[in-house]
Parts: sequence; structure tokens; C-alpha cells
Amino acid sequence: MIFRPVAALVLSLGLWGGLAAPTPARAAAPVFTEKPCPADWPADVRKTTCGTLTVDEARGTASDRRIEVAVVVLKASQPFKDASGRALPPVFMFHGGPGGALTPGVGNMLRALARRPDLMAVDQDVVLFDQRGGGRGDPSMDCPGVQLTDAGPPSDVDRDGLIACLKAYQAKGIDLNQYNAAVIADDVRDLAHALGYDRIDLWGGSYGPRIEAAVITHQPQIVRAAVMDSPWPPEGAWAVGTPEQVSAAVRLILAKCQAQAACAARHPNLQARFESEARKWLAGPVTGKDGRTFTVDDLSAF
Repeated sequence: MIFRPVAALVLSLGLWGGLAAPTPARAAAPVFTEKPCPADWPADVRKTTCGTLTVDEARGTASDRRIEVAVVVLKASQPFKDASGRALPPVFMFHGGPGGALTPGVGNMLRALARRPDLMAVDQDVVLFDQRGGGRGDPSMDCPGVQLTDAGPPSDVDRDGLIACLKAYQAKGIDLNQYNAAVIADDVRDLAHALGYDRIDLWGGSYGPRIEAAVITHQPQIVRAAVMDSPWPPEGAWAVGTPEQVSAAVRLILAKCQAQAACAARHPNLQARFESEARKWLAGPVTGKDGRTFTVDDLSAF
């Protein structure tokens, strides 16, 4: 699994970061600032609020550096309230990655909701945010041209490129020690409070549950319920075993096609043709009839 390099590296190096200390009184107050949503987003699907959460980069230190976390809130179309009139808490969504993002894709979510209004944000508000260091936040750190897996940089060139990239971010004053799951858990607490929520529900997929676990560990007082969809656990190591599992799964699917007369007739010798094409990709980039060029990295990502 190839991660977004800088965010992935700093998160993996300080993933759990030890138990988070209580926020000192001298930390500047978190501030949510509403901002215009992109003009091309559908405007009549859900009441949508866009903005940024501004927090201290390093809580409890002498640094006065502030950072921004991008946030989008989708208001429930039919908010549920219990017999006492209390509404359900919002669902905070946690993206995968590390180094992923949610807010850039909200426009597509709204377009999907226009077709299927029951998909989300029906009886609960939904809060989407990009974890610090990524997405539409500030800073948004990336290292184009280099790769990183959970087994480390796949080559010396990637290693050297990552080191140079990290040093460049440090030269800008970014404290890389402040980009880990425990600190993001503090961001979630501050975001909930800034939006006026005392309790929240959590939902995340893939890497997202790692951050959910940090919120449950470090800020349990704000959590009502959590859903961990397709979790990538802390001990998970994509580079160990997974390539063989994927290969076995592909062979199984191709064998099922060969075992069905209609599929085998439509796709004869599928296994042999697949292996032949894979060898071409392993030998170098392949340009298809449509002019698009693919590499072995594209094949492995697929």
C-alpha cells in the first residue's frame, strides 16, 4: 500500500504518540471560521457549512504557530430527536490514508445525495474533516515524486527524497512531532467543542479506525459510539503478506471465470493472458490502444 508520503511518514513515526497530556491553559483557544463552500457544489441537497478549525500546532509549548484543519458539516435532512427533545450526536467521518482527505470530495457526495437522499446526513449531522497536515488544511504536506509503504521507502531514491522533503518542511517552521494520531484526537475534541457538540459518533474506514482508536483512547468523554469499517489495525503491515493475498485472490477470480461456460467463452485463457500482460508491465511502461500509459505501480495499485 502506497501512502501519501509526508503525512504518512510523520503519522507512522508518531502514530500513538504516548498518552496525550491535558491541554494547558495557556494554549490558544480553538476557533472555527466559516468560509464559502466551492461554487460548483450543489446548493440545494443539504444545508452545508464549510470552514476551518484553527488550533495550536504544538499545544502546551511556547510556540505561537497556528494551523488550520479543513471542515465541512452536512446538516441532517430529517434530524431525529428522542422523547426529551435531544438530537442525535453528529457523525464525525475519518478518512483513510494516512494522508488522505475528505473535504475535496464533498461535491461528489452531494451529487450522489441528490440521486439517493437516504445515503447519509438523514437523521444525524455529518462532519467531514481533513486530518492535520493533509487535504485542504494548512499546512498540507506532500512529497511529489517519492513513495512510502508501511515497510518504509521502497528505494534509496525514495528515502533520500523523503529526507530532503521533510527537512524542507522543517525549514518552514513546521514541527513534525505534532502530526500523529494522539494530536489529531485533540483536534477532534476541539472541533467538536467549537461546533457546539458535547458528544459525537465516529465512523471511519481503512486507516481511519486508527485515528478513531486514538480518539477513544485520549478523548473518551466525547465519544458515544464508533464504527470501524474495514479497519487497518496498528499492527497491520501491507508489505508483509498482502501481495501474496492479492495475487491469490486474483487467481481465484480468474479461475471462477474459467469454470463458468459463458465467462470462459467470452474471456478464453484469461489466466494465461493476464499473466502475459503482467509480465509486460513488469518489464516497463505499457501504452494501450487509447494512448494511456501504465506502469507496474498502476497494476499493483489496481
